[in-house]
Amino acid sequence: MQSETYLPEQEQQFVVLKNLSEHMLGLVNDILDFSKIESGKFELHPHRFNINELVKKLDITFHHLFDDKDIRYKVDPDARLDLIDVYADELRIQQVMNNLISNAIKYTQEGKIEISLTQKQNEIRFAVTDTGKGIPDHRRHLVFREFATIGEDHQANLAGTGLGLAICKRLVGQ
Repeated sequence: MQSETYLPEQEQQFVVLKNLSEHMLGLVNDILDFSKIESGKFELHPHRFNINELVKKLDITFHHLFDDKDIRYKVDPDARLDLIDVYADELRIQQVMNNLISNAIKYTQEGKIEISLTQKQNEIRFAVTDTGKGIPDHRRHLVFREFATIGEDHQANLAGTGLGLAICKRLVGQ
């Protein structure tokens, strides 16, 4: 069998395609996860991994979306986190991060998005901040409600399933 040789740009494209397909699978899994959570049959599968390595995967996955919209972005991981592994469900942490970053990209038309990780005592905090339009005060109560979307203030093509943040809330136990 002859091995294929790819240009460096093609290699990067394959990595992006792989990560995006994993992201799309995550969207489908949101629906399944929601059903499992509702039925009380949801399980976490923790293992050891490096959280900054996960952030690097996210950067590869979303980098082109920032570029496509000409949005500035900054990834600011806590350097101390390179030295330690965490024991958690990596897939679920990635799911929460994907949802937060996707929403920031979806609702930010110009400006910037910043992704940061900080360690405080035995906690690792992940934050996504953006210069998007924001959520009107009268709609904020809907943010974590299942199947709720922002609605009338935004274009219909921006609306999602309304499950991402509801699942995130349940995954982080809030």
